[in-house]
Amino acid sequence: MESDRRVPDLKRRAAIKTVAAGTFGLGIGLFNSRPLRAAKSVPVRIASDFSPVPGLVPHVHKEFMDLLTEFSKGEFDPKFFGSSTLGNQLETLQKVQLGTIEVANFSTSNLSAYVPFYAALDFPYVTGGESGGLAAIENALKITRAKAFAEVADKTAQEKGFRVGFLTPVGVRNVGFRKGFRNEVRVPEQIKGAKIRVTGSPVERKIFEVLGVAGSNVPWTETPPAVQTGVIDAIHNGAIAIVAFNFHPILGSVTATNFFPELNLYVASQKWYAGLPPHLQAAFTSATNAAGEIQLAELRKSHERAVATIRQAGAAYVEPSASDYAKWYDLVNYKKEFWEPLIKNAVGDTETFRRIMGKTV
Repeated sequence: MESDRRVPDLKRRAAIKTVAAGTFGLGIGLFNSRPLRAAKSVPVRIASDFSPVPGLVPHVHKEFMDLLTEFSKGEFDPKFFGSSTLGNQLETLQKVQLGTIEVANFSTSNLSAYVPFYAALDFPYVTGGESGGLAAIENALKITRAKAFAEVADKTAQEKGFRVGFLTPVGVRNVGFRKGFRNEVRVPEQIKGAKIRVTGSPVERKIFEVLGVAGSNVPWTETPPAVQTGVIDAIHNGAIAIVAFNFHPILGSVTATNFFPELNLYVASQKWYAGLPPHLQAAFTSATNAAGEIQLAELRKSHERAVATIRQAGAAYVEPSASDYAKWYDLVNYKKEFWEPLIKNAVGDTETFRRIMGKTV
């Protein structure tokens, strides 16, 4: 049975693509007017770390809300809470799991703390980051849309209390260094001894352990002052997130290591979803599928704008040469034997891992 996250052949496809190509923007509504509210509406609180950054952050929260309203014929009453107003990602994960928040947006890396299966996407270069950031994103999306991944991911997430909606990729993770931290980092030995802020992903933590870097679990909202004061030397985020959270003025350089994509996703509470009548479950699924199409249309342009903004702020954006990338790859790539325990923890066994990731070796 195919996952309910596949892109449907919607009658609305033409209108959606027109909006995505011509009028995209987080401040622009998808429709000219909202449908009339139903007599009894269903509140949908949507929590996120992000705040709207027009033309940069393709998180389509406004479009998603309009789609929820449209597909439910006004029964859903969505409200967006950005800038961590309902808690940071780990806090909102708990709230979604318990059903005290209906929907939230968080990274697959943080979700993997609850659903280890999602750590499969974090193994370095499994999505082809050595071929470039956008290639890594495209490969990751291809993997997640495949039946082999979706069937296991959806079932595992639901068992943990989560209903996966749609992916909102925000680039591929780079290492951004505070001003005054050494020179531009191009090869692994130049990063040794640094202190870096990491997520709850055990794979991400292992990457930097292998590289001789100390991982720190500084809360996201406390990360900017930690970078400015030198409590940490670096962050591990994509160019879009670096600009969206205003890190670019306090960074001296950014290295496109491309270990794995920065994949966020909108996730609903399984408890909440299971309590919806069938027609609203269908409306939620249709809205997430359509919003995902719009989001992806803007990713490439958003990445290019973000890199330009980083450079305009005076920070170097370092893209290692092929020979330099080979050094990063040789140290940490997903084929290394030391990954086997974490692969087993995330997926169950290496054979399943290779199958769902589309790997033959």
